[in-house]
Amino acid sequence: PGERVGDPQLHSHCAILNRVRGVDGRWRTLDGEAIYRHAHAAGALYAAVLERELSQRLAVSWAAPNGRVPMREIASVPSEVIARFSSRREQVLAHFERLLVEWVTVHGRSPTRAERAGMLDVQRGGRDRRNARATNPISTTSGAPSSLRANKPPSTR
Repeated sequence: PGERVGDPQLHSHCAILNRVRGVDGRWRTLDGEAIYRHAHAAGALYAAVLERELSQRLAVSWAAPNGRVPMREIASVPSEVIARFSSRREQVLAHFERLLVEWVTVHGRSPTRAERAGMLDVQRGGRDRRNARATNPISTTSGAPSSLRANKPPSTR
């Protein structure tokens, strides 16, 4: 699992190799633009297969919280536990709110949907992301369960 500021989260990637061996045995490069155009569809298919595999192997069911499609969560995890381990989300939302205030101050208007999406994209790749990866304060086998039992946030090492 990926961990962001100590929050245990499932984090995986779907890698697509853009090379294929033809029936003649020669390697060829696939059209990268076509692959890129279908990246969202490939990601959705990957997520569906991942959900199915986890459901079969771990007997879990899934829910879309607050209608946040395509974001899905394991249905049996209590909302208190999700909130406890959502500190990265809180950091991102707080930073985004600061960006919105700064945008309105500079431009004298609210950002369009595309401009908001752009701010989120910049934020995902910016300093905050690197800082979040700089530490790994808990493991999924030690810090998370003990902090839940003690009813306190996970400690940093």
